[in-house]
Amino acid sequence: MPHIIIEFSKGACEKPTLESFFERAHNFVVEALPTQLSSCKSRALEHTIFRVGEGNPEDAFIHLTLKVLPGRAPETLEKVSQGLLTLLSEHLKKEGVTHKKTGLSVEIQELSYYHKISLND
Repeated sequence: MPHIIIEFSKGACEKPTLESFFERAHNFVVEALPTQLSSCKSRALEHTIFRVGEGNPEDAFIHLTLKVLPGRAPETLEKVSQGLLTLLSEHLKKEGVTHKKTGLSVEIQELSYYHKISLND
């Protein structure tokens, strides 16, 4: 069920960077939560209208939200949050983020209600 959603300011990420990050993030979440790889879903949203701090065009943001079902220990969620932040930071450095100042953040949301069905099974 985990959903990984990355929101970022225009130009802060490129499609290949995100696709390779999602692969790494899925593998991390499978081990750290734990969960099934087949249940992981990821998506990215680029924001074209945004402001960071004082409005310097060199500033950027990347925010990762992980949505999970409730019931995991706070310590597990903290470990997953810190692990995703580290993974994201290392991945972006490796890929060569071009903005001079990019703020990274991770948020974990536990869902109260969640329903799903599979079509065409």
